Amino acid sequence: MVNRYVPVGRILKTHGLKGDVKAWPYFHSKAFYLDLKEVRIVTGENTETDFQISKAVTQNDCIIYHLSGIDTIDDGAMLKGREVLIAADRLEKLPSHDYYWHDLEGLTVYSKDGAKIGHVVDFIDTRSNQVLSIIGEKGEVLIPAIRDVITEVDLERKKIIINPVEGLLD
Repeated sequence: MVNRYVPVGRILKTHGLKGDVKAWPYFHSKAFYLDLKEVRIVTGENTETDFQISKAVTQNDCIIYHLSGIDTIDDGAMLKGREVLIAADRLEKLPSHDYYWHDLEGLTVYSKDGAKIGHVVDFIDTRSNQVLSIIGEKGEVLIPAIRDVITEVDLERKKIIINPVEGLLD
């Protein structure tokens, strides 16, 4: 079976003159990112390149990586804005009722009364909580990913049920 790769972060910019890059992690576990030995980076429209990680350190909310073959500031600059991927089987097992973004992408969202709201298309990390971007007939709706609002996630049936607070869908 071919391993599926999933996004775990994004390269923000270079760091220093020797090709190090600063990455924004999509998850809060810094230890997970520091333990990675290799990553795959989207380097073109239909191109992904594997890189060995020779150094990883934290800086505030970010991770600084030195990647094999990226040895100058110009090399690092070419990766700015690119998504960082890892093999899906490398992800940590999450507690019950916690989900990775890639598991929710594309799911259909319904209100508790059964009205279809749309499909999950993006995930925004506000650091205080995550927000799902839903696209439906009324355009984009932003749904806070908190237990008071998201009452059910059914990955098998590919749906999410929400209890919209007053004004959320207006």
